[in-house]
Amino acid sequence: MYYNGSIVPQEDVLVKFFVRALIRFQRLVLEAVAIIGVRKVILKVGCVKSRKQLIGIDLGCFGSRITVVCPSTCPDDPIYETLVRAIGPAVPSGVGGTAWHRFDFLANGYPLDDDAPAYDADVSWREFEPVPLKYGVYLLAQELDKTVAKHPMAQELAIYDSPELRGRMKSALVAMLRNMRARKDAVLADDWGRAFTEHQTVDQICITIPALWNSSFQKVYLNLVAEAFDYNPLSVQEHVTFITESDARAHAMIGPLVRTDGKEEVVLVLDFGGHMMNGSMFWVGPNESGEGGGTSKRFFRIGDSFGACGGQELLMHYLLEYVDDLLSSNIGRVLSTRERAGLRVNITRITRELDGYRTYFGLHSSRPLLFTTDTGEVVSLEISGQEFYHFKMSAYRHPFKVAAQQFALVKEFTQDRDVVGSVIISGGSPECGGLCCSLRTYLSHLARQAGLGRSVIWPVCDEPEEGSLTRGATRAVEIALTSEQFMTQGVGIGLQRKRPGAPKWEDEAPMILYYDIVAKEYRQNKYTRAGPQVEGTQFRLLCDPIYHVRPWDNPFSKQTCPEPKPKSKAERSPVDLHRSYVLFDNLPTAQKRDKYECEVSIQGSGNDTFVIVKVKQTGPSKISRVTDLRLRLHFQPGPRRAKATMETAKADDEELEMEEAA
Repeated sequence: MYYNGSIVPQEDVLVKFFVRALIRFQRLVLEAVAIIGVRKVILKVGCVKSRKQLIGIDLGCFGSRITVVCPSTCPDDPIYETLVRAIGPAVPSGVGGTAWHRFDFLANGYPLDDDAPAYDADVSWREFEPVPLKYGVYLLAQELDKTVAKHPMAQELAIYDSPELRGRMKSALVAMLRNMRARKDAVLADDWGRAFTEHQTVDQICITIPALWNSSFQKVYLNLVAEAFDYNPLSVQEHVTFITESDARAHAMIGPLVRTDGKEEVVLVLDFGGHMMNGSMFWVGPNESGEGGGTSKRFFRIGDSFGACGGQELLMHYLLEYVDDLLSSNIGRVLSTRERAGLRVNITRITRELDGYRTYFGLHSSRPLLFTTDTGEVVSLEISGQEFYHFKMSAYRHPFKVAAQQFALVKEFTQDRDVVGSVIISGGSPECGGLCCSLRTYLSHLARQAGLGRSVIWPVCDEPEEGSLTRGATRAVEIALTSEQFMTQGVGIGLQRKRPGAPKWEDEAPMILYYDIVAKEYRQNKYTRAGPQVEGTQFRLLCDPIYHVRPWDNPFSKQTCPEPKPKSKAERSPVDLHRSYVLFDNLPTAQKRDKYECEVSIQGSGNDTFVIVKVKQTGPSKISRVTDLRLRLHFQPGPRRAKATMETAKADDEELEMEEAA
């Protein structure tokens, strides 16, 4: 018998036939076992709600990422073992296994090209300049006017803004999300089999967004996700959780960190993206020993996330405009659209060489730039190190200014307290592999100027799977607490006052309720201001997430306590203003010469936990006004804090009895 042009013995052909048949039979058996296992798990779990799939999506200026997490539903079933997989695009034939093709989906579109689709995952270059699809969200959210002065790409899009351009931008964004979804399904099917994939449902999509994106951007994103993932637009918000990029980085980096001294720590997280720097500051409390010897790290965000426009994309714009002017003067005309698109590719390559993570580019060096015009003429230019450094510092001027302010704030938190300060700085363009040496050196200089010394942490720049933004976003949802769990980790609630005309709120917030983690019950203190209040005095509730904590039980200490006792708290010990945040700021305002009383209690359990506030204001006319507020607590996965929203409010006026008035 002939096989591929050669003679093959009959016995070998029979062996190959039986081997192939055995492989097919084995595959059918595995699929049948998978189906039986899925049904078995469904019977075991019953009505218990469990996560099926968590999807993390990060939309960047140069590349986008998606990570899928399948937490365990049944530990005994190998089919449902926890899966964490960073999904990358399929590598085209003939393309080397570069980092770009392994991890990132193309995040650029061509909405200005009317002769082709606005997004094509297999086309990375056309005769048009690529537009980062991230700016399509600005365009669809109608926030382009506010960003024109901050982002050069927004200036160009504002010129061509039209309903047709917005439609093409939307179609490009939906096409990119659908491409990522299809690739994710294909990878899971190849790894775990069709039976596993068909019985898996997407439970939550965790999307990272810049800190400056408001609700308008989130509404646009929800509509895009609804169309790409086939959700009902009216209920898509139930399937999507937004996490700021710096919060996602914090969950990816702070989670694995474990302190061995039991001290509290303030961690500043700065993430440099393509078009802006995002940041968050987190307070890390002592680890709480749990059952089985495990520990749960308690950390939460201080204040709001912040952003500063500027970065790699602005650097690319400065270089492109600079070289464009030089070439136009050399050839005596303005560059065509095709020439400018080719120039952008060359500038990207030069930037990678000059600004690469492992390449130190001296100020006295230079790099040649060869450019071919439409007529075939070759033009050679050189970019000096001083020119490149000037453009780079100009592009990062605003982020550096904000970073210096945050470094000083970290130092302020650590003064006169047993608190450790540290900084996590990460990010950078995926084209360059991270922040270059000169930028990291300058940031270290700013940290030393603020007095932080060697407390700066530099994570790995190639973004390993466990440290990526998408993994951090999914981890934030994985380790999310219920409102009751948040309150019972030692939370304290205080009442803060601000008098009319005062520039700021008072520096003390008396504690009115806290959870005793040893007695496992709430302790209450009534707030009473017997003296007459100034009319218009404001009050608000502050929350200290770790008001009542156990001291660190260090096994290496000579004074190890087998049963650690809680820190002593005076009856009226105020909450810590530095680590507290505003829980609710719409309490009744004091009337003229009022006696102001306030008490707080907790009702409910799980996610149906409520804060019950009772405010009693007694005026000189012996009439008291009692206001009852019922506040529902919502746990926020990104900041890891609880937020109180008004559910019901009731106010009654009653005349005091003579004995009480006396």
